[in-house]
Amino acid sequence: YSDRPADQDYSRAAHARRVLGFADALGLRPFSVGVHSYGGGGVIEAAFMAPARIDSLILLDVALGLGQTEAPAFPFASFLNRDWPRQLLTAATFTNPLMTGAGLRRFIENDDLVTAERIAIYTRPLNVKGTTDAVGHWLFSVLFNDERKSLAADPANYRIFAPPVLVTWGREDSTTPLKQGEEIASLF
Repeated sequence: YSDRPADQDYSRAAHARRVLGFADALGLRPFSVGVHSYGGGGVIEAAFMAPARIDSLILLDVALGLGQTEAPAFPFASFLNRDWPRQLLTAATFTNPLMTGAGLRRFIENDDLVTAERIAIYTRPLNVKGTTDAVGHWLFSVLFNDERKSLAADPANYRIFAPPVLVTWGREDSTTPLKQGEEIASLF
């Protein structure tokens, strides 16, 4: 239900600026932050941009795509960079309430946890005006942004980060496999 960025910029650097701005607005100096999945890239970026502001990090199955040597490529990227095809694809999949249950089952190891109540919780925000457009821009950014030059992509930044870091991972995580968590933990 949060406001979406007006510039529709979902890059790590933009996310890092939002995290630090949020901390500023609350007067948090320094602060600890816990993050999950996609949010990891932006929060780690913020930590590396302003390490003196971070007391500690808690990373839970963060998705970073470390070790990427080439820019993301997809044969239809230029087509999906247009509003109507991106919105059509997003509305048919990610923001389609009929797909929510199937999507949750892909991300949760135990299908018994995907109850009608849980599906309803995940479906409710899909009715907020602008959600399909925002999710489409976010998805395009996740798939096609070249983050190889981000601070979070440089292993040297992990080695010099002084505050404590807790890395927690699910053994059965199929989206961000445990091997990625072990790599991130070893970098810190």
